[in-house]
Amino acid sequence: IVDISGLSEPVLVIGIYWPHRQKRDLDDILSYLTEGTIITGDFNATVKEWNSPATDQRGAYVKEWTEGNNLSYIQSTSHTSRRSLRNIDLS
Repeated sequence: IVDISGLSEPVLVIGIYWPHRQKRDLDDILSYLTEGTIITGDFNATVKEWNSPATDQRGAYVKEWTEGNNLSYIQSTSHTSRRSLRNIDLS
């Protein structure tokens, strides 16, 4: 978690690496979220509406959690996986 100050508005950046076989409860970071927070990282999650070929189980969970916490997905300009057409790095 990085708190950036000195801008016109403060920005908090939370970076996540979520390994494929690890279980995680994203609600654990809710207490850190404030206006202007950016959550980014390698979620190993795919969502069709977020430019992946299909939605996997983790992707469905991340999408539901994102929408349920009034967050927005920032569309990337290309696929972020070097091994497939999946877009697994999300912001």
